[in-house]
Amino acid sequence: MMERDLWISLDRGVSPVVLSARGAALGLRGFVHDRAERVASLHLRLVQGGRTVEVSRLFLQDGLLGPTEAGIGDRIDGGFYLSAVFPPDPGLSNGAAFLEATVNWGDGASSEIRLAAVDLIRAEPVAEPTGENRALGRVGIAMATHNPDPALFARQIASIRAQTHRDWICVISDDQSRPDVLRAIAETIDGDSRFHLLPPGPRLGFYRNFERACASLPDSCGFVAFSDQDDVWLPERLARQVAVAEGVDHACCYSDMEVVRPDGSLISPTYWVHRRPRYGSLGGLLLANVVTGMTILARRELIEEALPFPAAPGLTYHDHWIALLAARRGSLRYLAEPLARYVQHGSNHTGALVRWKSSRTVLRESLARVSRFTRRGIFGHRLRSAASEPGIVKWIDTEPVRLRILVDRLTEMPGGTKRSDRALRRLSQSFGPLRLLASGADWSDRYRRGIAIELVLGGLLKRVLNRSRRAMRVASDGPEADGRAA
Repeated sequence: MMERDLWISLDRGVSPVVLSARGAALGLRGFVHDRAERVASLHLRLVQGGRTVEVSRLFLQDGLLGPTEAGIGDRIDGGFYLSAVFPPDPGLSNGAAFLEATVNWGDGASSEIRLAAVDLIRAEPVAEPTGENRALGRVGIAMATHNPDPALFARQIASIRAQTHRDWICVISDDQSRPDVLRAIAETIDGDSRFHLLPPGPRLGFYRNFERACASLPDSCGFVAFSDQDDVWLPERLARQVAVAEGVDHACCYSDMEVVRPDGSLISPTYWVHRRPRYGSLGGLLLANVVTGMTILARRELIEEALPFPAAPGLTYHDHWIALLAARRGSLRYLAEPLARYVQHGSNHTGALVRWKSSRTVLRESLARVSRFTRRGIFGHRLRSAASEPGIVKWIDTEPVRLRILVDRLTEMPGGTKRSDRALRRLSQSFGPLRLLASGADWSDRYRRGIAIELVLGGLLKRVLNRSRRAMRVASDGPEADGRAA
């Protein structure tokens, strides 16, 4: 057997992995330093001490653009991304573990490789509160924090306490706030047993931090609401959304919101200034999310289905994933009335008043990008430069792979129809213009139109890059090299 252990390098380590009663998900990007062979398949294991947990679901995408340090002799499209789901295992504990793999190569050989060290974080349900009015339906509030402004955080906590729906519990997962801020969080909720501040852990990022908060809610919660750290809920928020969601299986209810300054003064009475809440089809929602996490209230069974959150490259949002699950089931509901106030300031992860580029501007910029790398042919260092430019990599590899992983997880779930699932899988295979036009998306949203243009032209540029790579290999190695690279 030919040993290829040193022929794989990793782009970066594995981010901390949240372990819950629904399992764990992790993602990893790597590069194969071999001119002829590809990774045919992988089998993964989580190993901690004498405990081994086998992967239950694995998505592998190869042929991705590689790092600039790869020499011209290396295959620049030797990159791969894997997204794995592991089943729950009570034998795994907080702390270090290893990700090991059996790698099967295209020529039939195989290798046993220890790919990476992994930091595991167990998320256990917090202790049950002894609240009143249990007949109303307990709402579990999942709040993620990271260095919130203490005054804005206190105002948000006050708005939660002021809810007319009284049966709730709030789990706060803090993502390594400064010690002084963490003390302010603890002091703000001190004396109120309905709030639970989780023990500190490694830095997760907002996506996994919300996952940890969800996984830590007690089993008594029939509904789950999401809370940012510095916005304001109107008093009827929970009551209005519970009334909508309680009659719909796997419901996810979201609402409009007011946009305000940190001092509370009104900027806009609606979130939908430059966009609309319509998406037209499941494919349209996949391309561009319209569901804002801070307004979501969902049935507990939908959140359990969402866990563990998919591991994908690039930027994935928990609200987008949950909205896709509900829309596929036909259980996504929208309340046009504002039930929260969205505080607009410089540290928001996303902004409400961003005016997206017109389709004409996006098309012009994308075509200029394609032209820049095709005018004189992309050979030698220019080929490597094209393969490593962040804007190129995002729309050629990162964004299509991210969406494919969401579709892969989504269509394995119960509740959809074979017809819609087939259409979604076909769309995600190539994001070609005809499939996008046939997706039923609401194209009145210029943000969604811009994403579609980038995906189409990114696919075109990827084909140009691959042809140039093959031509370069044939020129250096002879015609038989092209057959090996296919």
